[in-house]
Amino acid sequence: MLLFCVGCERACHTYCANLDALPEGDWFCWVCQENRDRELAGEEVVDLTAGAIVNLNFLELVLKARA
Repeated sequence: MLLFCVGCERACHTYCANLDALPEGDWFCWVCQENRDRELAGEEVVDLTAGAIVNLNFLELVLKARA
């Protein structure tokens, strides 16, 4: 199954997101979840304008989420 992020509409398979089933409620991709965590910590958020990912290693986040 394919998930779409509520924050940016990125698509991700449930398998790739390390999920056995569809999550209840809103789902955020690793990039948007990282931004939410940074915002709560009072840190600068990643610029996602026009899909740009600045200072963020997306592959690293995927591997971290699957660990």
